[in-house]
Amino acid sequence: MLTIAAPPSASLNQQFSVAITIANAANLFSAPFVLSFDPAIFDFVDGSEGPLLKSDGKPTTFQAALAKQAGQIAVNLSRSGNVGGVNGAGALALLKFRAKGRGTANLGFATVHFTDPGGKALDVIPFSAVVSVQ
Repeated sequence: MLTIAAPPSASLNQQFSVAITIANAANLFSAPFVLSFDPAIFDFVDGSEGPLLKSDGKPTTFQAALAKQAGQIAVNLSRSGNVGGVNGAGALALLKFRAKGRGTANLGFATVHFTDPGGKALDVIPFSAVVSVQ
């Protein structure tokens, strides 16, 4: 299960963080995804890697790139080198937004392509979140 832990509401011009978390990960090696948001309501500020993929001290790569017109953030997250996958639950990424417009908007996954060390696709059930800006 892949979830977006977001506050239910934010004030106009307030920055808030969103955690992308996974439960019951099994042999997870690569976790790229594209997150969609409403660019009329949110500005993407920055992103950082969560602790799960590097929980055993092995190296990882992380990049969050914004496609502003499309209202999408492409996150590339993977373990590096000849290492196995990780098991368990926790945060994959932390994304920071600024509430710039009033209204209620969805944060959701446009694509998710998680794999094991051999490149085999892992089944992941993504869930979205809703944030209201007052």
